[in-house]
Amino acid sequence: MLKKKNYACSWVDVTAFMVIIGTAFGMIEDIPYAIGENPIVIIVRGLTLGHVGYAFIMGWFYGKELYTGKKRYGVIAVLLPW
Repeated sequence: MLKKKNYACSWVDVTAFMVIIGTAFGMIEDIPYAIGENPIVIIVRGLTLGHVGYAFIMGWFYGKELYTGKKRYGVIAVLLPW
């Protein structure tokens, strides 16, 4: 969607968008895992923010690829979090 429209945003904004999406996905994913578990598991799942970190890395490199046009950033954006 960011490529189709000419929004006035920088690659840092793209990184922020990805972190917001990663945070929401991580929270939605953690809710079913928290049901019926003991409090230690809930706290560990709540504090380990893997999706946020992966989204930050992906957003950083994807934003760089959008604004520099270098395809290697797009490849890094997929391979490094994977």
